[in-house]
Amino acid sequence: MRTRLASTWTAFRVGAWLGWKTESNWTHPLIYVLWSMIRPLTSGLIFYFMLRVLRGGANPLLPYVFIGTVVYALVGALLNSMAWAVLEDRERMGMLKFIAIAPAAMYPYLWGRGFAKVLANFVAVPLTLLVGVLFLGLPIQLGTIDWALLLGALPLGVLVITFIGQILASMTLMMARHGGSIGESLAAALYLFTGALFPITVLPSWAEAIARAIPLTYWLECMRRALWTAARDPALNTGLSQLSNAALLLILVGSAVALGALSFAIQRWAEHRAKEKGLLDMQTSY
Repeated sequence: MRTRLASTWTAFRVGAWLGWKTESNWTHPLIYVLWSMIRPLTSGLIFYFMLRVLRGGANPLLPYVFIGTVVYALVGALLNSMAWAVLEDRERMGMLKFIAIAPAAMYPYLWGRGFAKVLANFVAVPLTLLVGVLFLGLPIQLGTIDWALLLGALPLGVLVITFIGQILASMTLMMARHGGSIGESLAAALYLFTGALFPITVLPSWAEAIARAIPLTYWLECMRRALWTAARDPALNTGLSQLSNAALLLILVGSAVALGALSFAIQRWAEHRAKEKGLLDMQTSY
């Protein structure tokens, strides 16, 4: 057991180190963090000012939209990095086959690759929210943050996203190079269905049912409640105000356990299938 844990940790550490090098080797780490802020900040500002123009002034949904858009950056970063890592190692570096035959498992290695991408966002997201507080009047104060909910929901949400990313990476093992867009495509689809931009109650009934089946919907609700005291106001009509914080966390725990088991099973099957079909050294650079 001790040897297995050491092997798992080594695979994760190497994946994280390689991921960080491939992501940030073009500049200084500080500049990379600032660059990571561009996407969530600009997205948040676009929708922030759009709502101000439509309403002609203050809008109760402004904090809802800004927090959701900025925090959602973690989703896109993780999903895209883990799926792309498979293609990069196979197509660009030609080392995926060596990773597959190494004593350490590929599963924790891909976790490390995803962690490297999200590490910068763990700094960029708070900094972006700070910009919102200082320049846009976002109602977030250190004294009103629900730290217990924040520290409970954040790791659970990252786990859920990581397991989804792991499933995408497993599927990418059997895809050609154009499968590199799978992470961005899923992140864009979930952006619509998770309430990141607007309450899920504005969706058609069939789409709202889909939104309620996605764990990230409840994670974003937790993050808003933790950072913004008015997030549970029934006037926002989010469709989730009737759920307690404990219920939301319980949903996230159950989702993490279910997705974790599913991702592990799919990874084992996909890796075995890729070895069987000779896909680990496939080149599709057309």
